[in-house]
Amino acid sequence: MNCLGRKQNHYMIRDVAKDLVYDCIGALLQGAALQFFVLPGEIALGGVPGIAQIIRHLTGISIGLLTLLANIPLFAAAWLSLGKAVTLKTIKSVIILSLFIDLAAWFIPMHYEGDRLLAAVFGGAVIGIGQSLIFLRCSTGGGGDIIAKIIQKKSPGMKLGRAVMIVNFSVMAVYALVLKELETVLYGIICMVFMAQALDMVLYGLNKGAAMLIISKKNDEITDRFINVLRRGVTVYHGTGGYSSDACTTLFCVMNNRQIPAAKAVIDSIDPEAFTVVSETKDVFGQGFTSFY
Repeated sequence: MNCLGRKQNHYMIRDVAKDLVYDCIGALLQGAALQFFVLPGEIALGGVPGIAQIIRHLTGISIGLLTLLANIPLFAAAWLSLGKAVTLKTIKSVIILSLFIDLAAWFIPMHYEGDRLLAAVFGGAVIGIGQSLIFLRCSTGGGGDIIAKIIQKKSPGMKLGRAVMIVNFSVMAVYALVLKELETVLYGIICMVFMAQALDMVLYGLNKGAAMLIISKKNDEITDRFINVLRRGVTVYHGTGGYSSDACTTLFCVMNNRQIPAAKAVIDSIDPEAFTVVSETKDVFGQGFTSFY
């Protein structure tokens, strides 16, 4: 029993440590992108950082502090909609993010002063990557991320990056009305698009692969070659042909994209008439691929 307790404590400490590492790296990327690209380029942001930009423009208060204060009312919404665990993680992530945003202003002595379009593209991409690291640990960066998570919970089919973009565009509309800086908002829209793309790429696209469905009269030979040559597992489904009503077997195999040509060559060499369907997979986890976290 004591051994079990020690093992559980070990896993808990490991998870908390991993959460902190992801939070710090994610917050560092976002803070650096804000201070190096976004703020010098006068690019509008969405969500709570966008609201903080508006207030900072009017009062001069730091964005990190404003981000923390603006998030406090949203913690209650997160508690009710997303649960205790996600909310507590979010509070931790928001405190770290707010701290790193203000610290980045001190530790990044130089700023990008070139093309605003490039600032919007790279600033958005780096912020999106930073946000994704926080999302990967089942937390959020607060503000619009909380609202986006709630939207995604109500509409499970919606990608998180798209939900974040909806929230951000709403805030930028307010930005345009209050500060009347349309060009700043237009660059902000570009920034938000690249932010959402980077976010979805990390969350849904880094482990892309291919799934193959194969119907052949020589399934045993194909299975043997896939297992022993390609080093990929194969699942065999038993079914019935819809037209012929004949019993048949279907092979299912998931592989890396670079293995597709070799798999096609194997099938063609054994049974050129095999019916084969290749589908793209967004994420692949488990044995032979990557772990969930």
